[in-house]
Amino acid sequence: MAKHKYKHLDIFQQSRQWENSYSALGKSILLADNLGYPVNYSDMAMNLTGDPCKIMKCIIIAILEGEMVYDVNLGRNTARKGEIVVIMPNTIGQLVSMSEDVQVAIIYFEPEFWPIHELSPECLTLFNRFFTSSITVNSSKSLFARFLDTYGQIKQLLGREDYEFKEIAVKGYLQIMLADACQWIVNYYRNPENMSGNSNNIQRIYNNFIELVKQNYRTERAIPFYADKLCLSTKYLGQVVVKASGKSALDWIADYVILEAKALLKSRCYNVQQISGILNFPNPSFFGKYFKAHTGMTPRCYMVE
Repeated sequence: MAKHKYKHLDIFQQSRQWENSYSALGKSILLADNLGYPVNYSDMAMNLTGDPCKIMKCIIIAILEGEMVYDVNLGRNTARKGEIVVIMPNTIGQLVSMSEDVQVAIIYFEPEFWPIHELSPECLTLFNRFFTSSITVNSSKSLFARFLDTYGQIKQLLGREDYEFKEIAVKGYLQIMLADACQWIVNYYRNPENMSGNSNNIQRIYNNFIELVKQNYRTERAIPFYADKLCLSTKYLGQVVVKASGKSALDWIADYVILEAKALLKSRCYNVQQISGILNFPNPSFFGKYFKAHTGMTPRCYMVE
């Protein structure tokens, strides 16, 4: 599948607004925080408000004070004091709001710095189940403190001009964070309440449906396709999705199509005809009607808004 251009989040570019509160190792990893350096909402490096942005690197955010509300791949999330947000690459994100007292510590890094491929098959399966796009981790005090300690160690290391092996050391610290993430997952599954919740058949079908939509929405917008993949009747799948989410299956598919359409339009790298082709509509006119039906405006109006 061809790679398409979106408006990308570039914290390396935006980090200049953080003055002395960031450290970086080339374009591979950046640490930024506003601890002791209050930063206005509109100046935050995580400012995704407005247009959806394609996130190409891994992001880990620790919330020390206040809260932030953000969308990732259509999911609305709220992160509060003491929680850790993990956002995986190749997702579309948007910051919705932040409280005025928010204090955050951010690590923004290339995926290869997090050696997920070294996990055992069992652990990798569990990891991928949780960290498909994003997750807000309700961490224990000890895990949160451990993250901040590791964050401080990496930041101190990046500030040392005399240290010649920064990349090796940074990868080691990120391995510690990866191990902590895996331990959190294991602890989650050891909780009987969580296990009983995951065994819920309706939730399982809904989760599988959403995963299929993420993989196929560019080419498949009809419910029978997804019902067939899940070995269910169209009627039953529709009932399950509504019961699990309060929204119809068609609405979920449309939301994913419109989300990518918006990101492509705002990238200004393509015209309407090209985007129509990328999203596999029969023609630009059909795409225009579909977009307007779900947004109330034409693609061209949205592009220049």
